[in-house]
Amino acid sequence: MRTSNADNVDRLDAIILMPNALLTYTTPAADYLESQLGLDETVLDGRRRRATLLARELVENNPTSVQELQVDAERYARLNQTADRRESSAARNAAALLAVQGLLPASPGYERRLEFEKRALMHFPVLMISAPHIDQAINAHFPGEPTPLLYAIAPTQQLARLELFPSLRIPNVNLLHGHVFDDAFRIELAELLAQEQPWVVGISNMAEGHHNAIEIARMIKQRAPRTVVILGGSHEDGTNPEGFARDAHALGRPMSAEQRARLERLRTLGSDEERELIDFVVCGDGPYLLLELLAIIGELTRPSPEEVKKAVRLHADALRRVRGSGELFFFDREQQIVQGLSFRGEPLDRETLPFIDRRYSKCNRYACFNSEPTAQIMWNDGCVEVCTYCHEAKEHLLYGVKKIRPRTAESVLTEIKRIVGTHGVRKVFFDDSTFTQYLTPTHRLLDLLIACRPQFGPEFEWGCQTTITRLDPVLVEKMADAGCTYIYFGLEGIAPDPAQVTKARRTVTNTNPGRTLPLLESESSARSGWFTLFQSVVSWCERVRIHVGTSLQFGLGECHEDIVRMFNYLRELHRRGTIPDHCVALNMNAIYPGTEQYWSEVIVGGKDIDYRKKLSRHLGFETQHDNCPQPVVQAELIYQEAKSLLGRALIGHRD
Repeated sequence: MRTSNADNVDRLDAIILMPNALLTYTTPAADYLESQLGLDETVLDGRRRRATLLARELVENNPTSVQELQVDAERYARLNQTADRRESSAARNAAALLAVQGLLPASPGYERRLEFEKRALMHFPVLMISAPHIDQAINAHFPGEPTPLLYAIAPTQQLARLELFPSLRIPNVNLLHGHVFDDAFRIELAELLAQEQPWVVGISNMAEGHHNAIEIARMIKQRAPRTVVILGGSHEDGTNPEGFARDAHALGRPMSAEQRARLERLRTLGSDEERELIDFVVCGDGPYLLLELLAIIGELTRPSPEEVKKAVRLHADALRRVRGSGELFFFDREQQIVQGLSFRGEPLDRETLPFIDRRYSKCNRYACFNSEPTAQIMWNDGCVEVCTYCHEAKEHLLYGVKKIRPRTAESVLTEIKRIVGTHGVRKVFFDDSTFTQYLTPTHRLLDLLIACRPQFGPEFEWGCQTTITRLDPVLVEKMADAGCTYIYFGLEGIAPDPAQVTKARRTVTNTNPGRTLPLLESESSARSGWFTLFQSVVSWCERVRIHVGTSLQFGLGECHEDIVRMFNYLRELHRRGTIPDHCVALNMNAIYPGTEQYWSEVIVGGKDIDYRKKLSRHLGFETQHDNCPQPVVQAELIYQEAKSLLGRALIGHRD
């Protein structure tokens, strides 16, 4: 008698619960299961299809027939007891099939083993790594979650959690995030590789961490050569030759053959070593491309990198339609060239992108929030400014996307409610580079936060990053009413060069709330007005008890007198309590991939800037290394002056 579909699904799930060793039946056993379940494979999808295929895959080689396993209840009880003592694989086989047939319930110990094996059969292990960009000795770094990576893996995690992932096997994603590339990180990575034995490792990578990312890939390939290694992140986005070709076309300055060849050498996969260690490179929008890649891998059985490349070629048309904008590259060993495909599906909609799965993230503890657990969140991608040293200023040209890619205020509020209500975290930091760049949506979000403050409780507070040209006194007061207690400003300097820091050209004091500040044509007006505007913004913040932090960047045309004047002013703000401890970051201007500086200095100018090399860094700077144009002796002089005047205000300062 054939069972109902609901019963069949339950029995299919029971099959999946069976351990690898137990699911090695003969073909007669497979026929028995198919006839008893009475399901047509062609009409099964998702979970049912996965269960049927896994059962069939694992039932072909066992010499035990179904008839030999038809035993009475008394014998089953004895076999199950034996199985719990792990003394007989034959006993486990018998107990397993009887459990599937529903003759008797399995014992608790047996069920625990089945649950463990279920995950091994239905899932394949994936490890995502945020490559640390600093080494052991560096102390002036700002700890934070890898927010872009967490959003990038969110669609995969959501479908996997719901068991709706569109492949035979479901990726079981683990995350490794270390702030420092030290011995402790290496040990943790080695242990995870041994325990998880991942099929896939994805490495998220910034330029300063590219050398470390290569070292991580080397560790992986030494221990498990069949592991598929995928690299992505801002470094890959910024060294993508196709991206710079789009940028050059949009700006009417086509690349020469020499410039293209220079980019080909500097790109990830441009060296023989990278081609041995890295299998795929993702550039641009990663969330749904990563999902599709894992879906392709999930249809295979522990595939090698070359088998995955072959499958990618077969699915090229589908990959080209993935949501988002970017490229996927891999090295073709037969033709000895880097192959790539561009995906240009629907624009990536930040509104529908799933929220970060906070079970996989580690809340940081920031000084500005009294070192209490803090969750990071993103609202806007992109930046309205066009500063020459910033990758976000150029991203819209590199990938043909909108310059600002926001979410609605309602979507952001929903995520905050989940952070506060589900995870119990009362501190939130917006990781956007310019929180207030869209005034009307900003006011809408603030209205919603004000309305929800009683629900969030008195301990709720939040901070953000923005620029002084995107604030006015009314907006600052409203931010305080909405729970803001900290604003981190990219001040750069007291009188930065407006040709490089374009936001410094908007230095008219804003007396008209909601109005975007105009650009000033006069360099002298911009330089003189920048510090005056910063003083005004600080006074607005102090009035409503919002603390201030700042990032300083040197090498943008400042003089020594400007530096000392700025340090003295910040020292006074720290003395007054406006700037908390560890909230001033020192940076030297550096040439980063994906920036206008990179185009002019490296692609056109031919300067030797290669982030594959291990960087020598100054211990007291957030950014100072070999790829900074200014000599290290200048950095040391600045640091000594900052240390003597600012003391504990500096990030990473040690008494």
